[in-house]
Amino acid sequence: MIVKDLFCIIEKEVKGHDENQSVPVFIIFDMLTDSKIGFMKKNIQSNKLNKASADISSGNMKIEAQDYQGAINDYTELINLDKNNADAYYNRGIANDKLKNYQNAIDDYTEAIKIDDKDVDAYNNRGIIYYDLKKYQKAMDDYHTAIKYDSNNVKAYFNIALVKEDTGDYHGAIECYDKVIEIDSNYTEAYINRRLILDKLYDNKRMLDEYFEENSIEDNYDEVGVS
Repeated sequence: MIVKDLFCIIEKEVKGHDENQSVPVFIIFDMLTDSKIGFMKKNIQSNKLNKASADISSGNMKIEAQDYQGAINDYTELINLDKNNADAYYNRGIANDKLKNYQNAIDDYTEAIKIDDKDVDAYNNRGIIYYDLKKYQKAMDDYHTAIKYDSNNVKAYFNIALVKEDTGDYHGAIECYDKVIEIDSNYTEAYINRRLILDKLYDNKRMLDEYFEENSIEDNYDEVGVS
C-alpha cells in the first residue's frame, strides 16, 4: 500500500467531519500507524510463505542431488518458520535416514505423524527403520497402522512379509506376499520372495504345483524375468 492509498482511506474516514473543523493530529497518526502495521504484517506473512516455499523446493532438489545434509539444513529452516509443517519433518526424516541418522529420522517421522496422524508414508518409513534396527514389533505396529488408514497399502503388506520372513513365520510371509500380488500383480519382488520361501518349504515341483492349486494361486514367477 502506497502513501496515496493511505490518505484516500483517511479522507473517507473523516468525511463526516465539519469542513471547518480540523481533524486532530493524533487521529491521523493513529490511522496511518494502524494501516502501516497491517501492511507490515501482510508483508511479513507473505515473506514467510515465500521463504517456506523456497526452503521446501531447495530441500527437495538437494535430496535428489544426494546432498542430504544440505537438505536437512533447508528443512530445518522451514521448520523454524513453521513448526506445523508435516512435509518438512517427513522430508527431513528421509534425509536423516539416508545419512543413517536413524534416531533423528525416527523423531522426524514421529513429528510428522503428530501433525498428520493418517500419514501412511511416515508410518511405513518409520517402520522400515525399526525393521532395520531389528525392532520388529515396533515395525509391525507402524505397518499395521498404515494399513488401518489405507487397506490396500501394498508397501505395508510387503514390509510385514519381510518381518514375518525374518522371524521365521514363513507361511505368514507367504500370505502377505499373496496379498501384495493381489493388490499389484506387477510387484516383481513379491513373486521372487514368495518363490524363494516356497522353495525352502517344498522340495520338488509337484509339491509346489499342489500348493498353488490348493490355494487357487497363479505362479507368475517365470513371467517376472527370473530364471
